[in-house]
Amino acid sequence: MQDMNILKIRDRIYPIVYLVPYVGFMMMLVECIMDKRNRIGQREIDLDKLEITQVRYKQIKVPQKEENEVVPLEEAMAINDSRVRRSLILDILRKNPENYVAVLEKASLSSDTELSHYATTSMMAIQSRYEKSITELEKEKERDKDNPVVLDDYATVLKNYIKSGLISGQVLRIYQNKLNKVLEELKGLCPEKIKYRFDWIDNRLDIGNTAGVKAECEDLLKKWPGEERCYQSYMAYAFKISDKKLARQILKEVKEKEVYLSRAGREWYDFWNAESKGEELYGRSSGTNPKI
Repeated sequence: MQDMNILKIRDRIYPIVYLVPYVGFMMMLVECIMDKRNRIGQREIDLDKLEITQVRYKQIKVPQKEENEVVPLEEAMAINDSRVRRSLILDILRKNPENYVAVLEKASLSSDTELSHYATTSMMAIQSRYEKSITELEKEKERDKDNPVVLDDYATVLKNYIKSGLISGQVLRIYQNKLNKVLEELKGLCPEKIKYRFDWIDNRLDIGNTAGVKAECEDLLKKWPGEERCYQSYMAYAFKISDKKLARQILKEVKEKEVYLSRAGREWYDFWNAESKGEELYGRSSGTNPKI
């Protein structure tokens, strides 16, 4: 608005400049000085440099996470093209080989030399890492025998090694016995940590040593009568010793006490209840895990 007024004043001054040279010149000079004074503190903006149009319509780039294409190992193994199959399998296994020990075992027998070599090498490396961790934790355990944190780490590594499928036979039994011992220590140090008691029962049943398991299950039910896992562990024991009467008693208690069951717990109960009614508690061939 100010600029418009200035333009109007100039329009009126120009005729005077031409008609009265000296006076007109002085008036023009005064007007220029006033105009400059009014613009002090203002900065001319170069609109071209701002590139307003480009800013307005410029797309905002949002960083996106790389989506890794996940191909099931079973599908990768079934691909006929050996080059593509090898590439896919190696790509999957390199990311987290510990999760695919069974596949590594199968791949180690492959006619594909590169794949077989990689699988065998990976299995050896995984086993070496487990044994190194166990050795280090055993030394730490000796230095600090009653530290539940160290014992918990030790038990966790042992459990993972046992479940990995890398060991079997007598070697497996050695590590199961080690786990049994450390879980007994944890039970003594942390009697209210129910997790260690469940792990101890599971490991004892896996070993095939049921001594003390029944008493442990009964004690768990006394202390935690509303915990579904207590009944599941007791049922696993009943299954192990083939005690149909005990199995039916456990199911009856769950129903009568109205024990709250999770979704997995309801599936477990329905399965065993159906087995009980069908008189097939121990004669099935499906291989379903009784501890579901």
